[in-house]
Amino acid sequence: MSETNRVSYVWHEASHPPESRPIRQVYAYVFDARGRVIVLRDNGVWNLPGGTPEPEDGGDRVATLVREV
Repeated sequence: MSETNRVSYVWHEASHPPESRPIRQVYAYVFDARGRVIVLRDNGVWNLPGGTPEPEDGGDRVATLVREV
């Protein structure tokens, strides 16, 4: 038996920082298919998925989150 996982990304718009302020970190609440929040554990510390935008993300916050997740 095989299981197919479907992934979708939904961006909930809110207020944004001014264009003159660089985005240095991006984090998100990510839910699985059962509605559970995804958290990561790194060196004993729990955190939301996310991290530092990289040049290959092209300034796109969603691209940063996809790569980090």
